[in-house]
Amino acid sequence: PTAAFVAESRIASLKTSLLRSRHPYVEQLLPERSIFDLAQTCFADARVALVQHFRCVPPVIAFSNSYFYHGRLQPRRLPPRSRRLEPALIDILVPNGAKRGKTNIAEANALALYLADELSKPNTALRDASIGVISLAGVEQARLLRSKLLDVLTDEQLARHRIVVGDPTSFQGDERDVILLSMVASPGQSPPQLGRTNEQ
Repeated sequence: PTAAFVAESRIASLKTSLLRSRHPYVEQLLPERSIFDLAQTCFADARVALVQHFRCVPPVIAFSNSYFYHGRLQPRRLPPRSRRLEPALIDILVPNGAKRGKTNIAEANALALYLADELSKPNTALRDASIGVISLAGVEQARLLRSKLLDVLTDEQLARHRIVVGDPTSFQGDERDVILLSMVASPGQSPPQLGRTNEQ
């Protein structure tokens, strides 16, 4: 977290009072720090990591579990069968997708049409799902996606599914039943945060 909207004089006052208390970890208790900063300082020789994960179904968190948690993360979210979407992950290749600047128009069109088609089906698995659309390459693609979705979805669909479109920061502290990711990347044109992994 940041110390936004906190006067520097208040932070200085807090720091002074903490120094008087002789607290050993003054810097980690200031507003711009988090509980994770404090834990990292207190347990510098040990890594503080999650053990259980409640936000995503097992197939969604499997990649992170394998690469970053070395299989130690225990997925705990398993919706009732009536609310389960199977398969949990769907990859869609956009054959003519090409990143131009900071957007991928073909991908935005494909995503908007896919969602419009899914929501128009009478017995869609998404009938009561809240939906988020995330652009992994910034706000420019998110704006393009929002525009395309406004063209193909009704006001009732947007409201019923509480559709939110944005970049990853737009979803901090928020949650949706279904997330559609816009990678934006295309061969030879991957954004820096995706690197070469998009080529796999």
